[in-house]
Amino acid sequence: MSKLPNRTVITTFRTQPGVRDALELAAGMENRSMSNLIERLAIEYCRGKGIPIRGLDDDPAARRGPSETA
Repeated sequence: MSKLPNRTVITTFRTQPGVRDALELAAGMENRSMSNLIERLAIEYCRGKGIPIRGLDDDPAARRGPSETA
């Protein structure tokens, strides 16, 4: 059985308590969940380094900014 293309996966990692606290604060300041903030940060980092993201970078609409429309 293959995975659905837009299905999310659970990712777990360890970090210092202060880093977690800072992420929680930053997420709250942007009205995001911590997992959504981490995902956004990872996407921005990978795109900045030219690392393609399967499922996102093959979708031109995913690269448009909020002010750009189709």
